[in-house]
Amino acid sequence: MEHARNSKLINEVETELRSRLTHKGQRVLADEAGWHESKVSRLNLRDMATVFVLLEKVWETSLIAEVARQAVAAAIGKEKAPNCGNSFSA
Repeated sequence: MEHARNSKLINEVETELRSRLTHKGQRVLADEAGWHESKVSRLNLRDMATVFVLLEKVWETSLIAEVARQAVAAAIGKEKAPNCGNSFSA
């Protein structure tokens, strides 16, 4: 079951990568990355999608992800703070 779910996610990510590459264009991506255009045309998007999906699973359980969640929560909390009565504007 896990393999089937991963396979579906991999297909979705691969489709997204292809769509974004088509939208941006190989030449533009190559220029931004500092690569020759032929390198972009040889990219194995299926392998990239597989790595992205599997690394997302690592990210979900990582300490870095937890720290990032806490930082976002703290930032959102600070943004909401001026709406409460005990803060002031400078």
